[in-house]
Order: sequence, then C-alpha cells, then structure tokens
Amino acid sequence: MQINKLLDSIDLLCVDMFQTLVDVKPRIPFIWKRILQEQYTPELAESCFRLVQIKIIMPYHKITGRLTEFQDLKTLFIPLFKEIKEELGLDYDEAAAARIFRAQSNGESRLVGSIETAVSGLMTSSRIM
Repeated sequence: MQINKLLDSIDLLCVDMFQTLVDVKPRIPFIWKRILQEQYTPELAESCFRLVQIKIIMPYHKITGRLTEFQDLKTLFIPLFKEIKEELGLDYDEAAAARIFRAQSNGESRLVGSIETAVSGLMTSSRIM
C-alpha cells in the first residue's frame, strides 16, 4: 500500500523520451564507454550517437506507430542497436547496449534550457518526480 500513498501524492508524472525534456548529449561518453568498453573512443561514441539519432530517436514515433501490440523499449531497441553495430563493424552485445542506453539516457541528464525554468515554476505548486 506504500506505492498507492506515493502515487496519490503525485500531481504530475512526465516520462521523457529522447531529449524532449533532458539533454542526453553530455551523457554520450558515459553511455558509450559502458557499451563499447575497450573499443571506446570519443569519435566512435559520437558516430554511434549520430546513428542512434537517425535509427532510434528521429523515427521513434513512426516505428512505434506501426506496432500492432505493445513492445517494451529494450525489445524495440535491440534490433536497432544490432544495425548500428553491424554498420560500424563493432563488437558489443546489442541487448546490453539497449539496456544501458534506456537506463542511462535520462537518469543523470540535465534539463533542456527553457524546460528547467518551467519545471522550477511547477515545483512551487506541484510535487514532481
């Protein structure tokens, strides 16, 4: 019943996907060091992130709009990370990459510029998580 108390106390719940509210770019090195491990270079991380933007972030709504049943993000991301791996000739576990990207993209990221001001205003009247 603790979770019900918590949920009852929340006025606004926002799930951010792909840089709508948070700036993921500063997290690129951290995310890709975990995925690429000994293959990591800053240049390779940037190349990987560009492909993530092209293959995952930009077409996200188009991809999910075609689905006929629910798919969790990990399931959705695995084949896309496999494409990126193959396109760049890399060696990493695409399931681990999908998990790392999903878990690390937003958790420690900063809010996008104008969003920070808006959220600060909301925090005066609502509990935000």
